[in-house]
Amino acid sequence: MVEVIDLTVNDIDLVDLTQEKEVIDLTKIEGLGDYQARKPIHILDDSEPSASESPIVVPDEGIGKPRPWYLDPDKNHPFELTLKGKPEGSVSKVTFTQVVFFPWDSTFPLKNLWGDDPYIDREEAKKIWETTLSKWSNSVAMCGRKLVRIVQTHPSEGRADVVFQIKLPLGSQYHIKYLTWALDPWTLHPLLVFVHSSVLHVFNLELRESLGWLKGHGGNITSIGVNTYYPHLVYSTSRDCTVRIYDFRWTSKLWNRYLISVKTKNVLDPFGMQDLTESSKLGRCVIVLSGGRSGGHEAAILGADFHPSLPLIATCGMDHAIRIWYLSSVLFQKAGFADKSTAKTFREDKPLFSCTILHDGRVLSVHWLSNDILVSNSAAPYQMVENDQSNFGKMVVWKWLSLNRFFPTGRKTTPLSPLGGCISDFRESASLKLISIIKLAEDYPRLQISHNISGPPLIFIPYLNQIIITNPCHFPVRPRTLLLHYQNLRPSDWCTEIPEVKGWTINNKNIKDGDLLACAMSPDGMVIVGVGKNEALWVWTHKHRFYNKK
Repeated sequence: MVEVIDLTVNDIDLVDLTQEKEVIDLTKIEGLGDYQARKPIHILDDSEPSASESPIVVPDEGIGKPRPWYLDPDKNHPFELTLKGKPEGSVSKVTFTQVVFFPWDSTFPLKNLWGDDPYIDREEAKKIWETTLSKWSNSVAMCGRKLVRIVQTHPSEGRADVVFQIKLPLGSQYHIKYLTWALDPWTLHPLLVFVHSSVLHVFNLELRESLGWLKGHGGNITSIGVNTYYPHLVYSTSRDCTVRIYDFRWTSKLWNRYLISVKTKNVLDPFGMQDLTESSKLGRCVIVLSGGRSGGHEAAILGADFHPSLPLIATCGMDHAIRIWYLSSVLFQKAGFADKSTAKTFREDKPLFSCTILHDGRVLSVHWLSNDILVSNSAAPYQMVENDQSNFGKMVVWKWLSLNRFFPTGRKTTPLSPLGGCISDFRESASLKLISIIKLAEDYPRLQISHNISGPPLIFIPYLNQIIITNPCHFPVRPRTLLLHYQNLRPSDWCTEIPEVKGWTINNKNIKDGDLLACAMSPDGMVIVGVGKNEALWVWTHKHRFYNKK
């Protein structure tokens, strides 16, 4: 029997806030091929070297071991279709538009969370963490229309079970489009954060109860995501040109900065950007990255990504811009609910980096591949006159050259050191190096990036009836003769012939064009899940894992 949870109007509190080229192995480029597993953000004290000083080491595969499939583009992928159709217990027909794996598994030790400083007793935390992993590993969350579904996959057994579902009221005019996982820092219970319109809802999966909502955006939310190593932090991007960072260490209880006495708590002051009704129970907006002419986005923001090891976040949007922002290190320090030092909301409108010359169209997503290398993809530019030559999107791999300027090697950095860019950085920065550019189909969706602990980041592109997997290490490199000319930095100035994306293709003849809409890979890199129209669910399993289980 599937447990279905219907959220009432009171629970939701709906608010209407109106070429053929020489292929060069990119592993020879410093910082990209020499990958490492994502490390937790660790705020340095005066006795430690800079985080950017840590070397990036290629995992040793060992003598005699076969070369991994993702490093050899001529090899076939090792995935086999082990499940197709609807999961057992499905009760409705919807189109799922996003799927997200539980981002932690047995290869992810507790010491990687919160800089090896959990919010509860260490021994107790280890036991709870092991229980959480055993229960929720290989779980996927998917959403579409008015439904959120949690599915437990059993790839080796060829089945998937619906754990439970969350439904919006039938009369609701909103649809659930985005979701992400998080963790309660005090109990290590898995949290599910999902979005409808401009409101975020937080749901405790262990207790099967709603923990309230978070609101404040003046437009529809376009994406949300979690910091994997500090899972109490969640971001949301919106059409109101802002990014909001939420902290789940806090409740909706407000602390006033101008208290007359300790006993008298005046809650009339919303301390800056925070509104008195922006959250109901768990969570609070702690940073607002605002848009505007001073340095922020000037149009809707469509995507973002936390840096893997530093207090940074990259954003992109409709204004063709990619920006990199510094996040206050207070977010990554241990703090209690009653700690007034972090009770205010920070507002930032000047990023450390801003660039609009990489893409000619709206930038759909941006992701960190390593400490200073990013990948971004854009849709085809809007054409007043039809032009087949430029009617395609782009995927660009590029390097941010100013990372060591803000986080220099060997510098003694204190947690509260303020960072800020100059006008040449937050208006239009040239501190980048274009590495590669790949042609995408006009209607490609956002890229999906998989960071697993045993290999480099892989790019997943769900398209029509297939999933394209590509390794950015195999992308053709931009000709070096053009790297010296700033006037040729814009891709349209030199790209007469752009190579198309190449990689491994996962498909099935029974999948119709347009049925597959989203995909995700498990943290251990052994399972791929795809979802789409009519509750469709496909599960591909790594042959090594599948046959070992059998």
